[in-house]
This record gives sequence, structure tokens and C-alpha cells, in this order.
Amino acid sequence: MDGAIGELSPFHYQFGYYAHGVSPETAILPSGWEQRLVELQVNDASGTIGLCLDKHDLAFSKLAAGREKDMEYVRELLKHQLINRGKLVRLIESVVDEQLKTTLDRNWKIVLSKMP
Repeated sequence: MDGAIGELSPFHYQFGYYAHGVSPETAILPSGWEQRLVELQVNDASGTIGLCLDKHDLAFSKLAAGREKDMEYVRELLKHQLINRGKLVRLIESVVDEQLKTTLDRNWKIVLSKMP
């Protein structure tokens, strides 16, 4: 995957963005994320199907990571109305681990405080 559409690939140069292959251990995700995976059909001879995170689950994982680039990513999702605030808040509220919930709440407030 990284060779085909990863950083510094011809795809990256042509379209200006790239993808990273990940495993379930790569990110902190909300409960039920597996049932919300989005299929991406590749129009090639092999019938390849990619599985992508739901955009709200992705935003959740970005808030959990809390790096500035992740926070900016969530702000852009909100700015362009690509995610529903209520849905993301419900995912945050569903967290039972208190430490994670505190991190998510803090980072969500930071994202909102820097919105135009």
C-alpha cells in the first residue's frame, strides 16, 4: 500500500496527499468501530476492496492522539462540515476509561476553542 499510494509515491505527487497502511493497534478507536468500517472498491482487475475508518472514528482517534496536526485535522473536518459534532461528542461520551475520556474531552475543547 505504501508503495502504491503512500508518502512520496507517484499517487502522492499527482494528487497532493497520501495514505498509510495501518493495523488495529495503530490508533485508539471507539467501541464498535469495526461495524462502521467503510468499504472502498478499487476499480482494478483483482477486485481489491479497501476498508477505511468511518470519519467520526477517525476524528476520535485524532483527538486521542492529540498532536497539533491531529487537532488541526479535526478542526478542518468541522470547518468543512465533514463530520457531525453531535455524533463525535456521543462517541466521546461513550468512553468508559476515565483517563482516555479526560484526554478526549480536553482535546475536544482545545479544537473548539481554536475554531473561527
